[in-house]
Amino acid sequence: MAALPPPFLTHLHKSNWMMSRDAHEAVWLKPGRPDRRRILDDHGYCCRFCGLISRVEMDIHHLNGNHQDFDPANLCPVCPFCHASFHPGISGLAREAVMVIAPDVDQWSLNRLALALYVAEQSQSELSQPAAEMLTSIRARCADVISVFGTDNPYDLSKAFLDLPREERQRASSYLTALRIFPLPRLRQKDRNRFDELLTNFANAPGGAFTEMPVAQWPTYAFEKERVHAAGSR
Repeated sequence: MAALPPPFLTHLHKSNWMMSRDAHEAVWLKPGRPDRRRILDDHGYCCRFCGLISRVEMDIHHLNGNHQDFDPANLCPVCPFCHASFHPGISGLAREAVMVIAPDVDQWSLNRLALALYVAEQSQSELSQPAAEMLTSIRARCADVISVFGTDNPYDLSKAFLDLPREERQRASSYLTALRIFPLPRLRQKDRNRFDELLTNFANAPGGAFTEMPVAQWPTYAFEKERVHAAGSR
């Protein structure tokens, strides 16, 4: 069984923590790259980390952090929120995320919950108001990060961590296990904010994660722990 990566900050790569979505897209435009849809299809369009299944808005992640390594064993589907967790520098600079203290939930389950809450908030359903209140409550946890570190920006914390010597990073990581990155309602790509479009596709596009699902089932889907962990072990 393949283990999920450790918590935020301990799985960063200096070579790509600042990699933008446009730069990631450019990697795939070069001749001889594998067929992305074939990779997604082989893995059932299932995010390796949070278990989200969707035939739209799914990216491909390089497991070893080397974006020139296209060995099929190094490639897997990843949802936008989980993918952003591997590139916190760009998320921080664009203010697409904040750091929160959340020892009660792992990073990948939090990503899945965040997506479900944002979709529910936008749905104009009976879940909209409770979802908005829960999002506000989770985002408020950034205040604890600011009180300890002086900032809640993923860029600042990631850079400070990566600038440490390797031995100190190993020691520091044991004190950072409660830190999580939490997405904000922004998704910059090609100089525009695609966040609302992203949510609309997940909720309404053919094959979207929530398209065929009754609204009343969305909270259950967000907390399907067994499904999340099973997907992560693939």
